[in-house]
Amino acid sequence: MKKIFYFIFLTMLNFINCKTYKDSKTEKDFVVGENYKFDKQIDSILEKGGDDKSKHQYAATLYSIKGEHPQALKQWDSAFQSSPQTYSPVEIDSIKKSFKVIDAVDYIVQKSKKEKIVILNEAHYNAAHRVFSESLLEGLFKNGYRILCLEAMTNGDGKFADLNLNKRGYPIRNTGLYTENPSYGNFIRKALEIGFEIFPYETTGEIGGKSREIEQTKNINDIISSHPEDKIFIYCGFGHNQEGKVEQWGMALAERIKKLTNIDPLTIDQTRYSEKGSLTLSDPLLKIYNLKRPSVLINKYNHPLGIINDSSWVDIAVFQPFTKYIDGRPSWLVYDNKKKVHINLSTVKINFPILLMAFNSNENVNNSVPTDIIEVKNKNDDAVLILAQGDYNIIGVNEINKVSVLKYTVE
Repeated sequence: MKKIFYFIFLTMLNFINCKTYKDSKTEKDFVVGENYKFDKQIDSILEKGGDDKSKHQYAATLYSIKGEHPQALKQWDSAFQSSPQTYSPVEIDSIKKSFKVIDAVDYIVQKSKKEKIVILNEAHYNAAHRVFSESLLEGLFKNGYRILCLEAMTNGDGKFADLNLNKRGYPIRNTGLYTENPSYGNFIRKALEIGFEIFPYETTGEIGGKSREIEQTKNINDIISSHPEDKIFIYCGFGHNQEGKVEQWGMALAERIKKLTNIDPLTIDQTRYSEKGSLTLSDPLLKIYNLKRPSVLINKYNHPLGIINDSSWVDIAVFQPFTKYIDGRPSWLVYDNKKKVHINLSTVKINFPILLMAFNSNENVNNSVPTDIIEVKNKNDDAVLILAQGDYNIIGVNEINKVSVLKYTVE
């Protein structure tokens, strides 16, 4: 249940690399999304009885939504414990000699020129995947891609569907669940800014498994049919990008699109070779290469390393580098003209911990997705937001729903 809170204006809050302005209003209504939770609230979910797998999966989602990357990875590891493939020293040496590392964005954008449909997946708990996906948008748009289809968007005509996203120009909390994560929200903003038209394709009923794959395929086919001249970028979760036969579904979304449209999509995976919460659980291939950026491995025939699972496959595997942290924040958040903004919280009068949420000044803070969010445990902690140049409303809310707000500009 969403709640209404009241602002208590916060004065004398200082920012590095920004100008501050006093708010002329001392009280406003503010709706906090129910999925932006404090660590203590997530801990209470984990402490309750019930299925451990479901609890850890839900906790991973909640940590990801609030931008806590390490905790999200660890919770997912707890939900889906697995042992990575191992390689002998001889195999490792052979792999290093057989493949060269190239930039994933450059390679995918180049390959997309001759394609009609590109399908890329994500792990719903890994916000780094949204940053990578955003980095593809400009290149894809230059190559004729105009339609972005998002699994994560709520679909249908119901009250929870976001029917005005393309006109509004930014995501709101009803746009979807995973889209409440700031990195996903920024991915959507960039797509709309460039000129993409965004469509949901999720099923509208409580169905799963094979039936879900069939209905999603029909929804995408309707979009393709109504935009015959446009190229399509489909962004899905986990294994829906698999071609060939898949045991649990018969065929996944990608293969069904191929069968229905006679268009062979370019399929890309960025989940297999991404870091886990623990180094020991991460795939050994990630440890072999000292990657600085998302990469693709190319053999001597200029063919990319893909994903092969029994009778299914994905054309291209993206290798995501291990996350490095700067002032407690993932370094992959700092891109384009974004910069670290250190916030002095010494004059904050509300009790800690607080959620610190940044909103673009031209967006409705009552329902928009924040551009960044962090939880600050204590007043003396170093609070760092990652923000692009522009005007913002920054909001701090504590556990008893006391709220502070300040308008500011990052130069």
